[in-house]
Amino acid sequence: MLFRSVAPPDVAAKLAQACQTSLIARTLQDYGGIVQVITEPRAPFHVLSVSPGWERLTGYSRDEVVGRPLKVLQGAQTEPEMIALLMRSVQEQRPVSVRITNYTKQGVSFVHQLSSEPLRDASGRTQCFQATSLVLRRPGEEDAAEEISIGQLPLLLHDKVPPRSEEHTSELQSPI
Repeated sequence: MLFRSVAPPDVAAKLAQACQTSLIARTLQDYGGIVQVITEPRAPFHVLSVSPGWERLTGYSRDEVVGRPLKVLQGAQTEPEMIALLMRSVQEQRPVSVRITNYTKQGVSFVHQLSSEPLRDASGRTQCFQATSLVLRRPGEEDAAEEISIGQLPLLLHDKVPPRSEEHTSELQSPI
């Protein structure tokens, strides 16, 4: 019989927070700020704005992408199941976070944790979507670099982080 060691929820949550914080710091340092894109609220979700950090990561200038869909970042290793999950969540106008492989303007792959959420006006109507990225594997890095940078982060991919309080338990256990 195999036994699995499970850390108490507060320890796991603190570990996840520390790892998330270090990835945020690395992304901010590497790209000179937040890596963020704002899109239209409806398909095909054309780009409305990008941050300077997003420009540095992708190699695309604001002028090259505003008015275009983000499909320009997809390539051979972009995970179709992650695109489907992202699109389903956006169409349902709910937040989502996916680990995805995208490509720079030069065709070099990178891996990031992309978190997207609707931004709503005072009446609750979605005005646009905001997506931010934590870079897990920089463009040009070997695949092993991603494993070193993220280790066993519970916030990424399909693992769940224990809730901070009882009120969040049902949210975290609901299927995506």
